[in-house]
Amino acid sequence: MVGPRVPDHMQEKYCVRNFEINSIFGHSMNCDSADYILNTSNPKRLLEEDSIRQARPGLIINASIYSFFIDKFFDFFGYNDDYPKTTFIDTKNGSYEVFENYNPRIIYFSYFLLNVKILVFSLFFYFRIFKKSILNPLHYKDWLIWFSLVLVVNNIVNQFMWSPSTKLLNIFCSLFTIYFSIKLISKELNLKKIYLINIICGVLTLYYAVFFLSFVIFNLLFFLFYKKKLFNILINSLLFITPYAIWYKYITDLNQTFYFSNFTDYNFILWIRDSYNTFGFLKTINSISSGYYIFFSSFFKQYFLFFIFAPIFLYFYLKKKSLAFNNSIVLSCTIFIIFFSSFFVVLGHKPQNITACLIIPFVILFSEIIRANRTKKDNENFFKKTFLTIFPIYFFWSLIKFGPYS
Repeated sequence: MVGPRVPDHMQEKYCVRNFEINSIFGHSMNCDSADYILNTSNPKRLLEEDSIRQARPGLIINASIYSFFIDKFFDFFGYNDDYPKTTFIDTKNGSYEVFENYNPRIIYFSYFLLNVKILVFSLFFYFRIFKKSILNPLHYKDWLIWFSLVLVVNNIVNQFMWSPSTKLLNIFCSLFTIYFSIKLISKELNLKKIYLINIICGVLTLYYAVFFLSFVIFNLLFFLFYKKKLFNILINSLLFITPYAIWYKYITDLNQTFYFSNFTDYNFILWIRDSYNTFGFLKTINSISSGYYIFFSSFFKQYFLFFIFAPIFLYFYLKKKSLAFNNSIVLSCTIFIIFFSSFFVVLGHKPQNITACLIIPFVILFSEIIRANRTKKDNENFFKKTFLTIFPIYFFWSLIKFGPYS
């Protein structure tokens, strides 16, 4: 929040809009955030035929509910700031009318609260992966838990904690998917719970399409590790598609069409068909392979300090012990890394704020290797001190560095 970091003349290049709080503090807010704020103030905009947020209304509707209660809270104490109101905005093509229910500051604060909730739930699942409770103060004494700070200090949170957007849901999706993948591999979920997580995936897809990935992974693991497979996978699929199908039917009944901006405006997935028709099979495969290279190189560049310190740390910590690559946590993280990268490579969407999310499964892997190879108490105290010396360098570097913005 010390900024804005991006010079005014470079706002368009980095897809940000600068705002200043005072002479010291300010932020380069993502360029999509204003549209999220506008839609939240009047969710009926989601029903318009050309609404670019129509395909993922969940977060906007959620933020609108938060804004309603915050607005009522201020009204109760006699605060009135002339909202709702209608504003006429002049453009080159004439003026148009914008109706706003709530003060944009209230909406911005609603998104901040939502982002806090997303991070808290993410931390909750991190704790649960290692059989800890976020509500138990005694569990914080285990230094392993403090690796979870990487969930908070990273490139995604740096920008999108303060920019209304769906990007923090990538962090939550990572933890949510890995946690329940572990449960499925260990056969700890009964059919009712499996049905429930498929419904939840369906609802979360209304927030962000990445939760389709969770559904695919869960059902792949269900197929591999459970009996009564095919019929129940059909039930899982029906439960998953129902929430989105209801929204889709409502919009098509209203407009006789549904606007998928990601396909219409950005050619997601469809680029593979176009590439095949234009360049042929081999060049298309080459483009997909290049996509993986771009995805992982972007990720490693963003977190090169982590990948310098972590192997050195493990080298001295592990010595000749097993690296514990054959357990459910390691398998779940590996599957997520493969599927997450493949999902966005196939989409044709590889910005840095997406590739940055891979730090989550890598931190879980790092934590699990430490957990599975506990050393003697005296040695472990030494490594705790080493961690407390080395990792603040990474945290400080992550907070003060410029960008990335995308």
